[in-house]
Amino acid sequence: MSSVNPQSNRLKNIRKKVVVAVLLGGITSTPSWAQGDNDMQQAVVEALQANQQSSSSVEQPSVTADSDQQPVLAQDPLAVEQAQEAQQSPVNVDDKDWIVIAHRGASGYLPEHTLAAAALAHGLGADYLEQDVQLSRDGVPVVLHDLTLGAVSNVADVFPERTRPDGKYYVLDFSVAELKQLRLHDRIDESTGDMRWPNRFDGSAVNFRIATLAEHLALLNGLNKTRDMRTGAYVEIKNAAWYRNQGFDVTAATMAALSRAGYLEPKGSPSPLYLQSFDPEVLRRLLREYHVNAPTVQLIGENEWNEADVDYSAMRSAAGLEALSNTVSAVGVWLPHVLKGVDENGQPQFTDLVKAAHRAGLRVHVYTARADQLPSGTPDYPTLIKWLQQAGVDGVFTDFPGNRVPAKLAAIGRASDAEQHEPDAAHDDTDVDQLPAGAQVDRSKPLR
Repeated sequence: MSSVNPQSNRLKNIRKKVVVAVLLGGITSTPSWAQGDNDMQQAVVEALQANQQSSSSVEQPSVTADSDQQPVLAQDPLAVEQAQEAQQSPVNVDDKDWIVIAHRGASGYLPEHTLAAAALAHGLGADYLEQDVQLSRDGVPVVLHDLTLGAVSNVADVFPERTRPDGKYYVLDFSVAELKQLRLHDRIDESTGDMRWPNRFDGSAVNFRIATLAEHLALLNGLNKTRDMRTGAYVEIKNAAWYRNQGFDVTAATMAALSRAGYLEPKGSPSPLYLQSFDPEVLRRLLREYHVNAPTVQLIGENEWNEADVDYSAMRSAAGLEALSNTVSAVGVWLPHVLKGVDENGQPQFTDLVKAAHRAGLRVHVYTARADQLPSGTPDYPTLIKWLQQAGVDGVFTDFPGNRVPAKLAAIGRASDAEQHEPDAAHDDTDVDQLPAGAQVDRSKPLR
């Protein structure tokens, strides 16, 4: 019976560990943990040279003293590698071939991100409930999609004077106690006051309130217990760079809330968990600082959306997806990144993204399927889901979790198909409130 020499295994993996440490840890010279080890030092030199050559033609973003981009020069690369490998076989995820992610809860039926919408999504059998995280003035993670409150609450009635110079009401300018004084309603177009989806339940006559991330997780785990289920949490860390410029750390606050709820335990969490962000630096930080073993998801949009200072077009390439596989388990992509449209026979036309992602070992989750806003040429919502499964997609964010979509909403989706997806009407999909104050608004951006 042969035995395995730990030293031999260590030497065998030196190059892999060092490459990970250089790429994720910001190493620019031989660190202390490599001193006195000739093999390790040589691997560091080679990795640094390769990294310098590959990045010499790319302008690198500056790193400020309070930036998320903090190097871990003194950290042994083994810890980083273990976190990276956890992305390939995470312990806090199910093994289903297809998952349904309730997009902001059952937001097609009840106002988004309310506890009621989350409870309904759980009852409808969603595999995961999504929680978008913003911060209150007292640093508490709350579950809201936008940086601002005007599109989903009565903030203008309750606190009419609390705007910034741009005229908007920012979540960060209110304490949790103040936020809980507001009523939530279905999303409106702030310029007109009209409902974004007119045939949904507006919720204005019901006392829907803002809830914290801790409250959403407590509800999820309570329902899992009473219903004997394992519905998961799908948490998005939002606008990290903007919060950093305001003197807040949304990543740390989110991770602290997850830790208190038991989601960062090495052997697993109360329920499955995904962590997602449009900002790749947030996801790299989760590996190098928090060593997460929950799967992480790189959200990919269009460059014009101003989500982060990265090239999303390059991310969607085969090479970009291969590079992402070093740090994440999955990608979350916009529906048109997978479904190009239909041919003259009404058959779906797909891009190569799903195949390329799968070759790189990445799952693909698509946003956002809506029965009342179908892609052009799609006859109905069940067909849209069938097409996504046909494309090989691993999961979908949907406003309508469950097996049955009301015929009325499906009919609305078909009737409004042309007007919602013509280029001249694309501005109707823009989520202005997701952008930081002063950022250019791109009118082709969807309301994710």
